[in-house]
Amino acid sequence: MSAAERAYRLLLRAYPAGFRAAYGREMVQLFNDRRRDASAASARFWAAMLADVARSAPRMRLEQWRAQWSDNFHVEERTMKTMAILAILIGTLEVVSSAAEAWVGGLVLHGGYSLAAGTVAAAAGGLLVASAIAMLRGAKGAVSLAQGSAIACIAVFALVAALHPIFSILSTMLGIGFPIALLLYLRVTQGRGPSGQIATQG
Repeated sequence: MSAAERAYRLLLRAYPAGFRAAYGREMVQLFNDRRRDASAASARFWAAMLADVARSAPRMRLEQWRAQWSDNFHVEERTMKTMAILAILIGTLEVVSSAAEAWVGGLVLHGGYSLAAGTVAAAAGGLLVASAIAMLRGAKGAVSLAQGSAIACIAVFALVAALHPIFSILSTMLGIGFPIALLLYLRVTQGRGPSGQIATQG
């Protein structure tokens, strides 16, 4: 391999790896063919090579970055929507089960504790549903609302479980486990999701 070819191969590193893998060999062959038709020391020849790389390589790098960003964004968008839908379903379940517990324990059995705990837990579940709807709409402050509602759910269900458990094991696990998963997800993704408004709230 000549020194000129080695130098050109170094220049080719300016292109994306995928492009080099697909067209690198042909580009080197074309370079060698052109070099045979020109003086190896020709300043004009090397100026043309440098200009070609300087013109095309940054554009290809930019296109690659845009494609990668677009792919990552769509994955995060789908994941955000999935988390929001799960939050709606689980939040609704918590509202219904907590309201039922408040009704049975508070009104039928006249238990003030059950009434208060069920009401607060239902409110926390409702807040989770509201934040999930805001996430789907891409509303400003949706991520902060989701974080707050997740913390509220964890606090309420953990406190009830510690003081005097009145909820089922499933309700307690969902009331604590899913909000923790939601907080971790928002932490990892920094709130990137279906809209630029959500992305700025992470």
